[in-house]
Amino acid sequence: MRDVRLSLFVALAVLTGAIVSPAQALTDDQVGKTIAAMKKYLYSRQKADGSWEQGNGEGHQWGTNMGGTSAIVTLALLVSGESMQHPKIQNAIKYLRRVDMNATYAVSCRAHCWSYLPYSYKSYLEKDAALLLETSKQHKLGLFNYVPKYGDSRIDHSVTQYGMLGLWQASKRGINIPGSFWTGIKNHFIKYQNEDGGWGYGNEHRSASYEAMTTSGLTALLVSQQELYRSQKTPNKEIQAAIAKGMNWMDKRYKGGDSWYGLYGLERVALASGTRFFNKRDWYQSGAEKIVRSGGAGKVGGGHGGEEVATSFALMFLSRGRVPVWINKLEVAGQMWNNRPSDLYFLTSHISNLREGEVNWQVVNMDYAPDQWLLAPVAYLSSNEDLKFTDQQKGNLKQYLDRGGMLLANPEGAYFKQSMKALVEELYPQYKMRLLEKSHPVYHVLHQIEGAEKHKIWGMSNGARELVIMFDSDYGYTFQSDRRKTGPIWDIAMNIFALATNKGVLQNRLIQPFETRKKRNVSGEMIVARAKYDGNWLPEPAAWKLLGNPMFNKTGVNLKTSDVELSALAGTTEKLVHLAGTHAYTLKPGEKSAIKDYVTNGGTVLVETVGGIGDFAGNLEKQLSDVFKAAAVPLGSSDALISGEGIAGGYDCSRVSWRWRTVQTMAVGSRPRLAAILVNGRPAVLVSHEDISLGMMGLRHWHVMGYSPKSAREMATNIILSAGK
Repeated sequence: MRDVRLSLFVALAVLTGAIVSPAQALTDDQVGKTIAAMKKYLYSRQKADGSWEQGNGEGHQWGTNMGGTSAIVTLALLVSGESMQHPKIQNAIKYLRRVDMNATYAVSCRAHCWSYLPYSYKSYLEKDAALLLETSKQHKLGLFNYVPKYGDSRIDHSVTQYGMLGLWQASKRGINIPGSFWTGIKNHFIKYQNEDGGWGYGNEHRSASYEAMTTSGLTALLVSQQELYRSQKTPNKEIQAAIAKGMNWMDKRYKGGDSWYGLYGLERVALASGTRFFNKRDWYQSGAEKIVRSGGAGKVGGGHGGEEVATSFALMFLSRGRVPVWINKLEVAGQMWNNRPSDLYFLTSHISNLREGEVNWQVVNMDYAPDQWLLAPVAYLSSNEDLKFTDQQKGNLKQYLDRGGMLLANPEGAYFKQSMKALVEELYPQYKMRLLEKSHPVYHVLHQIEGAEKHKIWGMSNGARELVIMFDSDYGYTFQSDRRKTGPIWDIAMNIFALATNKGVLQNRLIQPFETRKKRNVSGEMIVARAKYDGNWLPEPAAWKLLGNPMFNKTGVNLKTSDVELSALAGTTEKLVHLAGTHAYTLKPGEKSAIKDYVTNGGTVLVETVGGIGDFAGNLEKQLSDVFKAAAVPLGSSDALISGEGIAGGYDCSRVSWRWRTVQTMAVGSRPRLAAILVNGRPAVLVSHEDISLGMMGLRHWHVMGYSPKSAREMATNIILSAGK
């Protein structure tokens, strides 16, 4: 049902143009500085005994829950990446081990702390989980109030959220929490959901819905869904309907967080559901802007518990929401795209644990413009039916793939598998889906998969990288249902993650994948002609376009492309021709003569093996050396094209950086490996056996041999400007 809600929302947003653009004023650097200032402030407030406690420990608010302030501050510091080896964290842990707690808020936050620590602390987590379970049993409905025996019938939705979250942390670390507990949580929040889809504060009466309590209700249902229904192959309709109503309430009313506590609850909902937008606003962007404006001095105020507690909530929001997004779950409106609501949640959690660095996932509607997808290098489609796509959705998917994305498809049945093959071959008729060979990195890049032939993986490559990977069977069900998270299916998934992200090289959420165009004077125009021939002449159609903004920002030169038949090259007036490919190609006689005429008349040809894997450039170098009766010679640091000397807006490329796989595989050093066939003393035919194109795109794909994105863009800029002189 949630796909219907999102579809209506997206349709309205597309019509009104109201979705917030990812290009916002707030930067990741500003967020990083605010996080650092908040950590410094919190450390400055720690007492000699390792605590952050204020007052006498009586009452039931944050600051007076004995140990509660210390627990939430310690948790915030751990969430923000602080090591347990830090002396102040060690002192805080010692305090938490000895303090006697019984309040739900405090015990839950302490349980979270144990869950961030090594396995040796599991006994402390077990003890707090038992205390929380005992607290819940002392209430008539089996939920929570502030402390044990604090009234038998009153249930507080805020406190219940935290008691439940503490037990959820315990469950994620292998501690058994009875299914009856999660059933009680689910039944209660469905029963006390208001007609408008939101939740009030408690169960004594149906108080008006508001944001912080609606995020509490949604978190409770999302967690309950994970715990109760992970073994189902289709979602539970009752809980899905309640979640959809609650998310609809948020879409209509979200205004950026009604408190620091509320923002942290919002983050819980967003990360558990994969949601990126509430009420047409990027929840992290808007919340982070609010915190950075308020927390420049390292602290925020307001709410119960004082500045330490408020700052801890804000710090956790900034830290957890900031982490990179590695995969989009694609929503197809009105179709069965989300049969496994928790598949990517559990897979992403597994990847985060293995890489010892958190990553996120998100849901993206296929009607969104591709710019909204490109925060993540992988898009995921899963279904049990033959999905039907609109022309707009097909176009969006192709743009995403052309600009560096990868599609990961999970068939829940034969219909989906057939429709996926048909779809991608329609988008790329020049390529075909194939079973990946046993030597493919998907079977060994991180984990060596024994018996690879038993785990059939399909792929579609453009010769430089996989555009599409598809499982042969339903791995998504394993991701959602397998609590052990071990075995070849999980290892293959980790290999795919490594392949798509250069073994985990990802940027924080607010760092946009492509440079935006700045305002400056136009100094000229350069058109790169892309040579067409009877082969794989355009494996990366977006490469030069994606170089356009960085080049314009540096030089003021507008960069455009045109396409020209290789056999008609002599007639083109463009000063640079890109002759790209992936595998060996034999030039026809007319193509050889056209290249010779074009170069003799002053044109420059760049020959490149896109992806740096095949033998395209090597094969062409031999043929063109015969045409010009001259061998290609390496360009040195004194050559203007490399040094940038005499090239207005050029770069010094005498020292370059390479992709890590290239460094590991080849003795490349720090020098560029560009060669040239000299014609009348001019480097007229440039030859790159290593990849430049995927570097221009900023693509961090493991299986590419070539320059780093920065060096590729600088080399390409020099080539363009030199040819245009």
